[in-house]
Amino acid sequence: MPGRIPDSVIQQIRERVNLVELVGQQVKLRRTGRNWVGLCPFHSDGKPSFSVNPERGFFYCFGCHEGGDAISFLTKLKGMSYPEAVESLAHMVGVEVTYEDGVDPTQRARSRERRQQLADVLREAHAWFRTRLTAPEGREGSEYVGSRGVGQAMISAFQIGFCPSGDGLYQHFTRRGLPLNLAEELGLIGRSRSGGHRDRFGGRVTFPVLTMTEQVAGFSGRALPGGLDPKYLNSPDSEVFKKGELLFGLVQARDAVKKQDQAILVEGQLDVVSLHQAGFTRAVAPLGTALTEHQAMLLKRLSSNVCLMYDGDEAGRKATWRSMSLLMNQGLYGTVVRLADKEDPDSMARKEGGAQQLAALIENARPFLEHALEVLASGAGRSLHGRVEAARRGMEFASQIQSVLDRQVFTEQLADRLGLEPAALKAEAVASAAQSQSQEGASAQEIPRKEIDLLELAVQFPELIPRICRDESFEQVENESVRGFLLALFDQFEEEGRYDVQAALQAVEHQGLRDVCGRVLMEDRRLAPADAERGVREVMSNLKRSRIEMRIDEVSRRIRVAESSGDSNTVLELLREQEGLGRELASLSARRN
Repeated sequence: MPGRIPDSVIQQIRERVNLVELVGQQVKLRRTGRNWVGLCPFHSDGKPSFSVNPERGFFYCFGCHEGGDAISFLTKLKGMSYPEAVESLAHMVGVEVTYEDGVDPTQRARSRERRQQLADVLREAHAWFRTRLTAPEGREGSEYVGSRGVGQAMISAFQIGFCPSGDGLYQHFTRRGLPLNLAEELGLIGRSRSGGHRDRFGGRVTFPVLTMTEQVAGFSGRALPGGLDPKYLNSPDSEVFKKGELLFGLVQARDAVKKQDQAILVEGQLDVVSLHQAGFTRAVAPLGTALTEHQAMLLKRLSSNVCLMYDGDEAGRKATWRSMSLLMNQGLYGTVVRLADKEDPDSMARKEGGAQQLAALIENARPFLEHALEVLASGAGRSLHGRVEAARRGMEFASQIQSVLDRQVFTEQLADRLGLEPAALKAEAVASAAQSQSQEGASAQEIPRKEIDLLELAVQFPELIPRICRDESFEQVENESVRGFLLALFDQFEEEGRYDVQAALQAVEHQGLRDVCGRVLMEDRRLAPADAERGVREVMSNLKRSRIEMRIDEVSRRIRVAESSGDSNTVLELLREQEGLGRELASLSARRN
Protein backbone atom coordinates (compact mmCIF):
# COMPACT_ATOMS: atom_id res chain seq x y z
CA MET A 1 0.00 0.00 0.00
CA PRO A 2 1.42 3.41 -0.96
CA GLY A 3 2.52 6.14 1.40
CA ARG A 4 2.90 6.46 5.14
CA ILE A 5 -0.09 6.14 7.47
CA PRO A 6 -0.16 9.22 9.76
CA ASP A 7 0.50 8.67 13.46
CA SER A 8 -2.81 10.36 14.26
CA VAL A 9 -4.67 7.61 12.36
CA ILE A 10 -2.67 4.88 14.12
CA GLN A 11 -3.42 6.48 17.49
CA GLN A 12 -7.13 6.76 16.69
CA ILE A 13 -7.27 3.06 15.81
CA ARG A 14 -5.44 2.07 18.99
CA GLU A 15 -7.83 4.14 21.11
CA ARG A 16 -10.93 2.60 19.51
CA VAL A 17 -9.85 -1.04 19.45
CA ASN A 18 -10.94 -3.11 22.43
CA LEU A 19 -7.83 -5.25 22.82
CA VAL A 20 -9.52 -7.68 25.19
CA GLU A 21 -12.25 -8.36 22.61
CA LEU A 22 -9.70 -8.65 19.77
CA VAL A 23 -7.48 -11.10 21.65
CA GLY A 24 -10.52 -12.86 23.08
CA GLN A 25 -11.48 -13.99 19.57
CA GLN A 26 -8.39 -16.23 19.67
CA VAL A 27 -7.66 -16.72 23.37
CA LYS A 28 -9.94 -17.54 26.30
CA LEU A 29 -9.20 -14.76 28.79
CA ARG A 30 -10.08 -14.29 32.46
CA ARG A 31 -9.73 -11.12 34.50
CA THR A 32 -7.11 -10.77 37.24
CA GLY A 33 -6.99 -7.23 38.64
CA ARG A 34 -6.36 -4.73 35.86
CA ASN A 35 -5.16 -7.39 33.44
CA TRP A 36 -6.72 -10.29 31.56
CA VAL A 37 -4.76 -13.55 31.31
CA GLY A 38 -4.92 -16.69 29.20
CA LEU A 39 -2.86 -19.27 27.29
CA CYS A 40 -0.45 -17.68 24.82
CA PRO A 41 -1.41 -18.02 21.13
CA PHE A 42 2.23 -17.70 20.04
CA HIS A 43 3.73 -20.78 21.72
CA SER A 44 2.69 -24.03 23.40
CA ASP A 45 1.63 -22.63 26.74
CA GLY A 46 1.03 -25.00 29.67
CA LYS A 47 -0.11 -22.29 32.07
CA PRO A 48 -1.64 -18.84 31.54
CA SER A 49 1.45 -16.72 30.82
CA PHE A 50 -0.23 -14.35 28.34
CA SER A 51 -1.50 -11.04 29.73
CA VAL A 52 -3.55 -8.18 28.26
CA ASN A 53 -3.72 -4.71 29.79
CA PRO A 54 -6.74 -2.93 28.24
CA GLU A 55 -5.91 0.44 29.83
CA ARG A 56 -2.56 0.61 28.09
CA GLY A 57 -3.70 -1.33 25.02
CA PHE A 58 -0.78 -3.72 25.39
CA PHE A 59 -0.29 -7.50 25.53
CA TYR A 60 2.71 -9.45 26.78
CA CYS A 61 3.64 -13.11 27.22
CA PHE A 62 5.90 -13.92 30.18
CA GLY A 63 6.75 -17.25 28.52
CA CYS A 64 7.83 -16.48 24.94
CA HIS A 65 8.23 -12.68 25.51
CA GLU A 66 6.04 -11.62 22.59
CA GLY A 67 4.36 -8.28 23.24
CA GLY A 68 2.82 -5.27 21.56
CA ASP A 69 -0.42 -3.51 20.71
CA ALA A 70 -3.47 -4.49 18.63
CA ILE A 71 -1.62 -3.91 15.36
CA SER A 72 1.34 -6.07 16.29
CA PHE A 73 -1.07 -8.75 17.61
CA LEU A 74 -2.46 -9.17 14.10
CA THR A 75 0.94 -9.04 12.41
CA LYS A 76 2.28 -11.75 14.73
CA LEU A 77 -0.84 -13.94 14.83
CA LYS A 78 -2.08 -13.64 11.25
CA GLY A 79 1.20 -12.95 9.46
CA MET A 80 -0.21 -9.68 8.10
CA SER A 81 2.01 -6.81 7.05
CA TYR A 82 1.79 -3.65 9.17
CA PRO A 83 -0.44 -1.79 6.64
CA GLU A 84 -2.68 -4.86 6.26
CA ALA A 85 -3.16 -5.04 10.03
CA VAL A 86 -3.90 -1.30 10.22
CA GLU A 87 -6.45 -1.54 7.40
CA SER A 88 -8.11 -4.57 9.00
CA LEU A 89 -8.44 -2.89 12.41
CA ALA A 90 -9.55 0.40 10.84
CA HIS A 91 -12.38 -1.42 9.05
CA MET A 92 -13.29 -3.12 12.34
CA VAL A 93 -13.58 0.12 14.35
CA GLY A 94 -14.80 2.48 11.63
CA VAL A 95 -11.68 4.60 11.08
CA GLU A 96 -10.82 5.85 7.59
CA VAL A 97 -7.17 5.20 6.75
CA THR A 98 -5.38 8.04 4.99
CA TYR A 99 -1.86 8.13 3.58
CA GLU A 100 0.86 10.76 3.48
CA ASP A 101 1.90 10.28 -0.14
CA GLY A 102 0.95 13.53 -1.84
CA VAL A 103 -2.03 11.91 -3.58
CA ASP A 104 -5.10 14.10 -3.93
CA PRO A 105 -7.85 12.95 -1.49
CA THR A 106 -10.36 12.77 -4.32
CA GLN A 107 -8.04 10.55 -6.31
CA ARG A 108 -7.44 8.44 -3.23
CA ALA A 109 -11.19 8.00 -2.74
CA ARG A 110 -11.60 6.95 -6.39
CA SER A 111 -8.78 4.44 -6.01
CA ARG A 112 -10.36 3.00 -2.87
CA GLU A 113 -13.73 2.75 -4.61
CA ARG A 114 -12.13 0.97 -7.57
CA ARG A 115 -10.41 -1.57 -5.31
CA GLN A 116 -13.73 -2.20 -3.60
CA GLN A 117 -15.37 -2.83 -6.99
CA LEU A 118 -12.60 -5.29 -7.88
CA ALA A 119 -13.13 -7.07 -4.54
CA ASP A 120 -16.89 -7.25 -5.18
CA VAL A 121 -16.37 -8.83 -8.62
CA LEU A 122 -13.94 -11.41 -7.21
CA ARG A 123 -16.27 -12.22 -4.33
CA GLU A 124 -19.21 -12.73 -6.71
CA ALA A 125 -17.15 -14.98 -8.99
CA HIS A 126 -15.95 -16.99 -6.01
CA ALA A 127 -19.49 -17.57 -4.74
CA TRP A 128 -20.62 -18.62 -8.24
CA PHE A 129 -17.72 -21.08 -8.66
CA ARG A 130 -18.49 -22.70 -5.33
CA THR A 131 -22.18 -23.23 -6.12
CA ARG A 132 -21.31 -24.67 -9.55
CA LEU A 133 -19.27 -27.49 -7.99
CA THR A 134 -22.43 -29.00 -6.46
CA ALA A 135 -24.80 -28.00 -9.30
CA PRO A 136 -25.77 -30.44 -12.08
CA GLU A 137 -23.59 -28.56 -14.60
CA GLY A 138 -20.60 -29.05 -12.30
CA ARG A 139 -20.79 -32.83 -12.21
CA GLU A 140 -17.49 -33.45 -14.04
CA GLY A 141 -15.71 -31.04 -11.72
CA SER A 142 -17.21 -32.69 -8.65
CA GLU A 143 -16.32 -36.16 -9.96
CA TYR A 144 -12.73 -35.08 -10.64
CA VAL A 145 -12.32 -33.63 -7.15
CA GLY A 146 -13.72 -36.86 -5.71
CA SER A 147 -11.37 -38.96 -7.87
CA ARG A 148 -8.43 -37.10 -6.32
CA GLY A 149 -9.60 -38.20 -2.89
CA VAL A 150 -10.51 -34.69 -1.72
CA GLY A 151 -13.11 -34.89 1.03
CA GLN A 152 -15.84 -32.41 1.92
CA ALA A 153 -13.83 -30.96 4.80
CA MET A 154 -11.02 -29.95 2.43
CA ILE A 155 -13.46 -28.64 -0.18
CA SER A 156 -14.84 -26.34 2.51
CA ALA A 157 -11.48 -25.42 4.02
CA PHE A 158 -9.97 -24.43 0.67
CA GLN A 159 -13.30 -23.17 -0.77
CA ILE A 160 -12.84 -25.23 -3.93
CA GLY A 161 -15.20 -24.50 -6.83
CA PHE A 162 -15.72 -25.28 -10.51
CA CYS A 163 -16.26 -23.26 -13.66
CA PRO A 164 -18.15 -25.16 -16.38
CA SER A 165 -17.12 -24.60 -20.00
CA GLY A 166 -18.98 -21.82 -21.79
CA ASP A 167 -20.04 -18.37 -20.68
CA GLY A 168 -22.07 -19.05 -17.54
CA LEU A 169 -20.07 -16.64 -15.37
CA TYR A 170 -20.32 -13.94 -18.03
CA GLN A 171 -24.09 -14.40 -18.17
CA HIS A 172 -24.25 -14.27 -14.36
CA PHE A 173 -22.31 -10.99 -14.27
CA THR A 174 -24.56 -9.54 -16.97
CA ARG A 175 -27.70 -10.43 -15.03
CA ARG A 176 -26.26 -8.95 -11.83
CA GLY A 177 -25.17 -5.76 -13.58
CA LEU A 178 -21.52 -6.15 -12.53
CA PRO A 179 -18.84 -4.24 -14.50
CA LEU A 180 -17.68 -6.55 -17.29
CA ASN A 181 -14.58 -4.45 -17.94
CA LEU A 182 -13.35 -5.19 -14.41
CA ALA A 183 -14.20 -8.90 -14.79
CA GLU A 184 -12.13 -8.93 -17.98
CA GLU A 185 -9.27 -7.05 -16.30
CA LEU A 186 -9.26 -9.61 -13.47
CA GLY A 187 -9.01 -12.46 -15.98
CA LEU A 188 -12.41 -13.92 -15.14
CA ILE A 189 -13.88 -13.54 -18.62
CA GLY A 190 -12.27 -13.16 -22.04
CA ARG A 191 -13.11 -12.81 -25.71
CA SER A 192 -13.92 -15.85 -27.82
CA ARG A 193 -12.73 -16.26 -31.42
CA SER A 194 -16.22 -15.41 -32.62
CA GLY A 195 -16.06 -12.05 -30.86
CA GLY A 196 -18.32 -12.99 -27.97
CA HIS A 197 -17.40 -13.62 -24.35
CA ARG A 198 -16.20 -16.80 -22.67
CA ASP A 199 -15.33 -17.78 -19.11
CA ARG A 200 -11.53 -17.82 -18.82
CA PHE A 201 -11.58 -20.56 -16.15
CA GLY A 202 -14.12 -22.67 -18.05
CA GLY A 203 -13.55 -26.40 -17.69
CA ARG A 204 -11.40 -26.00 -14.60
CA VAL A 205 -11.61 -26.71 -10.89
CA THR A 206 -11.04 -23.38 -9.12
CA PHE A 207 -8.91 -22.70 -6.07
CA PRO A 208 -9.26 -19.19 -4.61
CA VAL A 209 -5.99 -17.50 -3.62
CA LEU A 210 -6.43 -15.51 -0.40
CA THR A 211 -4.54 -12.59 1.06
CA MET A 212 -3.47 -12.67 4.70
CA THR A 213 -6.60 -10.63 5.47
CA GLU A 214 -8.59 -13.55 3.99
CA GLN A 215 -9.80 -11.62 0.95
CA VAL A 216 -9.98 -13.31 -2.46
CA ALA A 217 -7.14 -11.91 -4.59
CA GLY A 218 -7.56 -14.22 -7.57
CA PHE A 219 -7.85 -17.85 -8.66
CA SER A 220 -5.86 -20.82 -9.81
CA GLY A 221 -7.74 -23.18 -12.10
CA ARG A 222 -6.86 -26.87 -12.62
CA ALA A 223 -7.87 -28.35 -15.98
CA LEU A 224 -9.78 -31.64 -16.02
CA PRO A 225 -7.83 -34.71 -17.25
CA GLY A 226 -7.39 -34.76 -21.03
CA GLY A 227 -8.67 -31.22 -21.20
CA LEU A 228 -7.17 -27.79 -21.54
CA ASP A 229 -3.61 -26.59 -21.65
CA PRO A 230 -1.93 -25.37 -19.47
CA LYS A 231 -2.80 -27.74 -16.67
CA TYR A 232 -2.87 -24.85 -14.17
CA LEU A 233 -4.10 -21.37 -15.08
CA ASN A 234 -3.70 -18.42 -12.70
CA SER A 235 -5.39 -15.04 -12.62
CA PRO A 236 -3.30 -12.42 -14.41
CA ASP A 237 -1.38 -9.92 -12.32
CA SER A 238 -3.55 -6.95 -11.35
CA GLU A 239 -3.93 -4.34 -8.63
CA VAL A 240 -5.13 -7.04 -6.25
CA PHE A 241 -3.35 -10.16 -7.54
CA LYS A 242 0.42 -10.49 -7.80
CA LYS A 243 1.28 -14.16 -7.89
CA GLY A 244 4.86 -13.61 -6.76
CA GLU A 245 3.55 -12.05 -3.54
CA LEU A 246 1.03 -14.73 -2.55
CA LEU A 247 1.20 -18.34 -1.37
CA PHE A 248 -1.61 -20.83 -1.85
CA GLY A 249 -2.85 -22.28 1.45
CA LEU A 250 -1.01 -19.85 3.73
CA VAL A 251 -4.20 -18.64 5.40
CA GLN A 252 -5.28 -22.23 6.10
CA ALA A 253 -1.76 -23.22 7.23
CA ARG A 254 -0.69 -20.24 9.31
CA ASP A 255 -1.85 -21.52 12.73
CA ALA A 256 -0.09 -24.86 12.20
CA VAL A 257 3.05 -23.18 10.83
CA LYS A 258 3.29 -21.00 13.93
CA LYS A 259 2.47 -23.81 16.34
CA GLN A 260 4.95 -26.29 14.82
CA ASP A 261 7.46 -23.61 13.83
CA GLN A 262 7.79 -25.03 10.33
CA ALA A 263 6.20 -24.65 6.90
CA ILE A 264 6.13 -27.43 4.31
CA LEU A 265 6.64 -25.98 0.84
CA VAL A 266 5.27 -27.99 -2.11
CA GLU A 267 4.67 -27.25 -5.79
CA GLY A 268 0.94 -27.45 -6.51
CA GLN A 269 -2.49 -26.74 -5.09
CA LEU A 270 -3.52 -30.40 -4.92
CA ASP A 271 -0.25 -31.20 -3.15
CA VAL A 272 -1.29 -28.69 -0.49
CA VAL A 273 -4.85 -30.00 -0.20
CA SER A 274 -3.76 -33.66 0.00
CA LEU A 275 -1.15 -32.95 2.64
CA HIS A 276 -3.66 -31.00 4.75
CA GLN A 277 -6.11 -33.89 4.43
CA ALA A 278 -3.38 -36.30 5.56
CA GLY A 279 -2.77 -34.17 8.67
CA PHE A 280 0.15 -32.03 7.48
CA THR A 281 -1.72 -28.75 7.82
CA ARG A 282 1.38 -26.57 7.53
CA ALA A 283 1.75 -27.13 3.76
CA VAL A 284 1.73 -24.18 1.31
CA ALA A 285 2.68 -23.66 -2.34
CA PRO A 286 3.80 -20.87 -4.70
CA LEU A 287 1.52 -20.24 -7.67
CA GLY A 288 3.13 -22.16 -10.49
CA THR A 289 6.28 -20.02 -10.52
CA ALA A 290 9.69 -20.17 -8.88
CA LEU A 291 9.69 -19.13 -5.23
CA THR A 292 10.21 -15.37 -4.81
CA GLU A 293 11.84 -13.26 -2.09
CA HIS A 294 8.46 -11.77 -1.21
CA GLN A 295 6.99 -15.25 -0.68
CA ALA A 296 9.96 -16.19 1.49
CA MET A 297 9.34 -13.14 3.65
CA LEU A 298 5.66 -14.10 3.98
CA LEU A 299 6.80 -17.43 5.41
CA LYS A 300 9.33 -15.75 7.69
CA ARG A 301 6.56 -13.77 9.40
CA LEU A 302 5.28 -17.10 10.70
CA SER A 303 8.41 -19.28 10.96
CA SER A 304 12.05 -19.29 9.87
CA ASN A 305 12.00 -23.06 9.25
CA VAL A 306 10.92 -24.59 5.95
CA CYS A 307 10.70 -28.20 4.81
CA LEU A 308 11.00 -28.40 1.01
CA MET A 309 8.97 -31.26 -0.50
CA TYR A 310 8.98 -30.79 -4.24
CA ASP A 311 8.23 -33.41 -6.90
CA GLY A 312 10.80 -36.17 -7.32
CA ASP A 313 11.53 -35.44 -11.00
CA GLU A 314 14.44 -33.41 -12.42
CA ALA A 315 12.39 -30.21 -12.48
CA GLY A 316 11.56 -30.69 -8.79
CA ARG A 317 15.22 -31.22 -7.92
CA LYS A 318 16.25 -28.03 -9.72
CA ALA A 319 13.45 -26.08 -8.03
CA THR A 320 14.63 -27.42 -4.64
CA TRP A 321 18.16 -26.10 -5.25
CA ARG A 322 16.90 -22.65 -6.27
CA SER A 323 14.53 -22.47 -3.31
CA MET A 324 17.21 -23.46 -0.79
CA SER A 325 19.48 -20.65 -2.01
CA LEU A 326 16.71 -18.06 -1.96
CA LEU A 327 15.41 -19.09 1.47
CA MET A 328 18.84 -18.98 3.07
CA ASN A 329 19.53 -15.60 1.51
CA GLN A 330 16.40 -14.35 3.30
CA GLY A 331 17.47 -15.85 6.62
CA LEU A 332 15.34 -19.02 6.53
CA TYR A 333 16.68 -22.54 7.03
CA GLY A 334 15.20 -25.99 6.96
CA THR A 335 15.25 -29.45 5.49
CA VAL A 336 14.69 -31.27 2.20
CA VAL A 337 12.52 -34.33 1.60
CA ARG A 338 13.68 -36.23 -1.49
CA LEU A 339 10.82 -38.12 -3.13
CA ALA A 340 11.27 -40.94 -5.63
CA ASP A 341 11.42 -39.98 -9.33
CA LYS A 342 7.75 -40.50 -10.12
CA GLU A 343 6.35 -39.41 -6.77
CA ASP A 344 4.89 -36.10 -5.64
CA PRO A 345 3.38 -35.06 -2.29
CA ASP A 346 -0.17 -35.62 -3.56
CA SER A 347 0.48 -39.18 -4.75
CA MET A 348 2.36 -39.99 -1.55
CA ALA A 349 -0.41 -38.65 0.69
CA ARG A 350 -3.12 -40.62 -1.15
CA LYS A 351 -1.46 -44.02 -1.20
CA GLU A 352 -2.16 -46.55 1.55
CA GLY A 353 0.10 -45.84 4.49
CA GLY A 354 1.23 -42.64 2.76
CA ALA A 355 0.70 -40.40 5.77
CA GLN A 356 3.00 -42.56 7.89
CA GLN A 357 5.62 -42.64 5.14
CA LEU A 358 5.47 -38.86 4.77
CA ALA A 359 5.81 -38.39 8.51
CA ALA A 360 8.95 -40.55 8.48
CA LEU A 361 10.38 -38.67 5.48
CA ILE A 362 9.78 -35.31 7.18
CA GLU A 363 11.26 -36.56 10.44
CA ASN A 364 14.41 -37.78 8.66
CA ALA A 365 14.68 -34.96 6.11
CA ARG A 366 18.20 -33.65 5.54
CA PRO A 367 19.11 -30.11 6.56
CA PHE A 368 19.73 -27.72 3.66
CA LEU A 369 23.52 -27.78 3.99
CA GLU A 370 23.76 -31.57 4.20
CA HIS A 371 21.47 -31.92 1.20
CA ALA A 372 23.55 -29.43 -0.78
CA LEU A 373 26.78 -31.30 0.04
CA GLU A 374 25.24 -34.58 -1.10
CA VAL A 375 23.95 -33.09 -4.38
CA LEU A 376 27.28 -31.44 -5.18
CA ALA A 377 29.42 -34.46 -4.30
CA SER A 378 27.24 -37.00 -6.10
CA GLY A 379 27.09 -34.84 -9.24
CA ALA A 380 30.80 -34.05 -9.41
CA GLY A 381 32.07 -37.43 -10.57
CA ARG A 382 35.81 -38.13 -10.58
CA SER A 383 36.96 -35.78 -13.33
CA LEU A 384 38.79 -32.58 -12.46
CA HIS A 385 36.30 -30.59 -14.52
CA GLY A 386 33.37 -32.09 -12.65
CA ARG A 387 34.90 -31.35 -9.25
CA VAL A 388 35.81 -27.77 -10.19
CA GLU A 389 32.29 -27.18 -11.53
CA ALA A 390 30.81 -28.60 -8.32
CA ALA A 391 33.11 -26.34 -6.30
CA ARG A 392 31.97 -23.30 -8.29
CA ARG A 393 28.31 -24.16 -7.70
CA GLY A 394 29.09 -24.79 -4.07
CA MET A 395 30.67 -21.36 -3.63
CA GLU A 396 27.67 -19.69 -5.27
CA PHE A 397 25.48 -21.60 -2.84
CA ALA A 398 27.72 -20.74 0.13
CA SER A 399 27.39 -17.03 -0.64
CA GLN A 400 23.71 -17.30 0.33
CA ILE A 401 24.49 -18.68 3.80
CA GLN A 402 24.13 -15.85 6.31
CA SER A 403 25.88 -17.53 9.25
CA VAL A 404 29.68 -17.18 9.08
CA LEU A 405 30.16 -20.42 11.03
CA ASP A 406 27.75 -22.40 8.83
CA ARG A 407 29.46 -21.04 5.74
CA GLN A 408 32.91 -22.01 7.03
CA VAL A 409 31.91 -25.56 7.99
CA PHE A 410 30.08 -26.04 4.68
CA THR A 411 33.14 -24.89 2.72
CA GLU A 412 35.48 -27.20 4.65
CA GLN A 413 33.22 -30.23 4.18
CA LEU A 414 32.71 -29.48 0.49
CA ALA A 415 36.47 -29.28 -0.04
CA ASP A 416 36.86 -32.62 1.73
CA ARG A 417 34.12 -34.28 -0.36
CA LEU A 418 35.60 -32.98 -3.62
CA GLY A 419 39.22 -33.65 -2.73
CA LEU A 420 40.22 -30.00 -3.17
CA GLU A 421 42.31 -27.64 -1.05
CA PRO A 422 40.12 -26.08 1.68
CA ALA A 423 42.08 -22.80 1.63
CA ALA A 424 41.17 -22.13 -2.00
CA LEU A 425 37.48 -22.72 -1.39
CA LYS A 426 37.53 -20.62 1.77
CA ALA A 427 39.08 -17.68 -0.04
CA GLU A 428 36.45 -17.93 -2.76
CA ALA A 429 33.64 -18.23 -0.20
CA VAL A 430 34.82 -15.23 1.80
CA ALA A 431 35.04 -13.11 -1.34
CA SER A 432 31.60 -14.06 -2.65
CA ALA A 433 29.90 -13.70 0.76
CA ALA A 434 31.60 -10.52 1.97
CA GLN A 435 28.53 -8.35 1.51
CA SER A 436 26.22 -10.61 3.48
CA GLN A 437 28.14 -10.67 6.78
CA SER A 438 27.69 -7.13 8.05
CA GLN A 439 24.45 -7.50 10.02
CA GLU A 440 25.24 -10.50 12.27
CA GLY A 441 25.04 -10.35 16.02
CA ALA A 442 23.80 -6.75 16.12
CA SER A 443 21.36 -7.09 19.00
CA ALA A 444 23.03 -9.59 21.33
CA GLN A 445 24.46 -6.97 23.70
CA GLU A 446 23.43 -7.50 27.33
CA ILE A 447 21.62 -4.74 29.23
CA PRO A 448 23.34 -3.77 32.51
CA ARG A 449 21.18 -3.74 35.65
CA LYS A 450 21.32 0.03 36.10
CA GLU A 451 20.10 0.53 32.51
CA ILE A 452 17.23 -1.89 33.10
CA ASP A 453 16.27 0.32 36.07
CA LEU A 454 16.43 3.36 33.81
CA LEU A 455 14.21 1.68 31.18
CA GLU A 456 11.62 0.70 33.79
CA LEU A 457 11.43 4.26 35.10
CA ALA A 458 11.24 5.77 31.60
CA VAL A 459 8.41 3.45 30.50
CA GLN A 460 6.39 4.12 33.68
CA PHE A 461 7.12 7.87 33.66
CA PRO A 462 7.80 9.04 30.08
CA GLU A 463 7.70 12.65 31.27
CA LEU A 464 11.13 12.00 32.85
CA ILE A 465 12.72 11.12 29.48
CA PRO A 466 13.86 14.69 28.59
CA ARG A 467 15.69 14.93 31.92
CA ILE A 468 17.32 11.53 31.32
CA CYS A 469 18.46 12.29 27.78
CA ARG A 470 19.71 15.81 28.59
CA ASP A 471 21.81 14.65 31.53
CA GLU A 472 25.56 14.60 30.76
CA SER A 473 25.74 11.07 32.19
CA PHE A 474 23.35 9.78 29.50
CA GLU A 475 26.41 9.22 27.31
CA GLN A 476 27.42 6.48 29.77
CA VAL A 477 24.45 4.30 28.76
CA GLU A 478 26.35 1.32 27.34
CA ASN A 479 23.65 -0.56 25.48
CA GLU A 480 23.07 0.97 22.05
CA SER A 481 19.50 -0.34 21.83
CA VAL A 482 18.56 1.24 25.17
CA ARG A 483 20.14 4.55 24.21
CA GLY A 484 18.45 4.51 20.78
CA PHE A 485 15.04 3.65 22.26
CA LEU A 486 15.16 6.47 24.81
CA LEU A 487 16.39 8.97 22.21
CA ALA A 488 13.56 7.92 19.85
CA LEU A 489 11.03 8.70 22.60
CA PHE A 490 12.77 12.00 23.33
CA ASP A 491 12.72 12.96 19.62
CA GLN A 492 9.05 12.04 19.45
CA PHE A 493 8.30 14.36 22.37
CA GLU A 494 10.29 17.21 20.82
CA GLU A 495 8.53 16.83 17.46
CA GLU A 496 4.97 15.88 18.52
CA GLY A 497 4.69 16.84 22.20
CA ARG A 498 3.77 13.29 23.24
CA TYR A 499 5.27 9.90 24.06
CA ASP A 500 4.20 6.68 22.33
CA VAL A 501 6.12 3.85 23.97
CA GLN A 502 4.29 1.19 21.98
CA ALA A 503 5.13 2.82 18.64
CA ALA A 504 8.80 3.16 19.61
CA LEU A 505 8.87 -0.51 20.63
CA GLN A 506 7.78 -1.59 17.14
CA ALA A 507 11.19 -0.58 15.80
CA VAL A 508 13.14 -2.40 18.54
CA GLU A 509 14.79 -5.73 17.68
CA HIS A 510 16.65 -6.24 20.99
CA GLN A 511 14.67 -8.99 22.73
CA GLY A 512 15.92 -8.08 26.21
CA LEU A 513 14.74 -4.48 25.82
CA ARG A 514 11.34 -5.62 24.55
CA ASP A 515 11.05 -7.98 27.53
CA VAL A 516 11.78 -5.22 30.06
CA CYS A 517 9.31 -2.78 28.51
CA GLY A 518 6.63 -5.43 28.03
CA ARG A 519 6.90 -6.54 31.65
CA VAL A 520 6.64 -2.97 32.96
CA LEU A 521 3.63 -2.18 30.77
CA MET A 522 1.76 -5.18 32.16
CA GLU A 523 2.50 -4.53 35.84
CA ASP A 524 -0.08 -3.02 38.19
CA ARG A 525 2.70 -1.65 40.43
CA ARG A 526 3.36 2.05 39.96
CA LEU A 527 5.83 4.21 41.87
CA ALA A 528 4.90 7.56 43.32
CA PRO A 529 6.23 10.43 41.15
CA ALA A 530 8.62 11.51 43.92
CA ASP A 531 10.06 7.97 44.12
CA ALA A 532 10.46 7.91 40.34
CA GLU A 533 12.35 11.23 40.42
CA ARG A 534 14.60 9.86 43.15
CA GLY A 535 15.12 6.67 41.14
CA VAL A 536 16.21 8.58 38.04
CA ARG A 537 18.62 10.71 40.10
CA GLU A 538 20.14 7.55 41.56
CA VAL A 539 20.55 5.81 38.20
CA MET A 540 22.08 8.89 36.56
CA SER A 541 24.38 9.27 39.57
CA ASN A 542 25.46 5.65 39.17
CA LEU A 543 26.14 6.25 35.50
CA LYS A 544 28.21 9.31 36.37
CA ARG A 545 30.04 7.29 39.02
CA SER A 546 30.85 4.66 36.38
CA ARG A 547 32.18 7.37 34.08
CA ILE A 548 34.43 8.82 36.82
CA GLU A 549 35.70 5.38 37.87
CA MET A 550 36.55 4.52 34.27
CA ARG A 551 38.41 7.84 33.96
CA ILE A 552 40.32 7.18 37.22
CA ASP A 553 41.38 3.76 35.92
CA GLU A 554 42.58 5.34 32.67
CA VAL A 555 44.53 8.07 34.53
CA SER A 556 46.13 5.45 36.80
CA ARG A 557 47.27 3.51 33.76
CA ARG A 558 48.79 6.64 32.23
CA ILE A 559 50.57 7.47 35.51
CA ARG A 560 52.25 4.06 35.48
CA VAL A 561 53.38 4.59 31.88
CA ALA A 562 54.76 8.10 32.71
CA GLU A 563 56.57 6.77 35.80
CA SER A 564 58.22 3.99 33.83
CA SER A 565 59.53 6.50 31.29
CA GLY A 566 60.71 8.98 33.96
CA ASP A 567 58.34 11.77 32.83
CA SER A 568 57.85 13.51 36.22
CA ASN A 569 55.95 16.53 34.81
CA THR A 570 53.29 14.32 33.26
CA VAL A 571 53.10 12.29 36.48
CA LEU A 572 52.38 15.43 38.54
CA GLU A 573 49.78 16.63 36.04
CA LEU A 574 48.01 13.26 36.05
CA LEU A 575 48.13 13.04 39.85
CA ARG A 576 46.33 16.40 40.08
CA GLU A 577 43.66 15.10 37.63
CA GLN A 578 43.34 11.93 39.65
CA GLU A 579 42.89 13.94 42.85
CA GLY A 580 40.16 16.05 41.23
CA LEU A 581 38.33 12.93 40.02
CA GLY A 582 38.59 11.49 43.53
CA ARG A 583 36.98 14.61 45.02
CA GLU A 584 34.19 14.43 42.41
CA LEU A 585 33.59 10.78 43.28
CA ALA A 586 33.54 11.56 47.02
CA SER A 587 31.06 14.37 46.42
CA LEU A 588 28.77 11.99 44.59
CA SER A 589 28.93 9.52 47.49
CA ALA A 590 28.21 12.29 50.01
CA ARG A 591 25.13 13.43 48.11
CA ARG A 592 23.93 9.86 47.89
CA ASN A 593 24.27 9.41 51.65
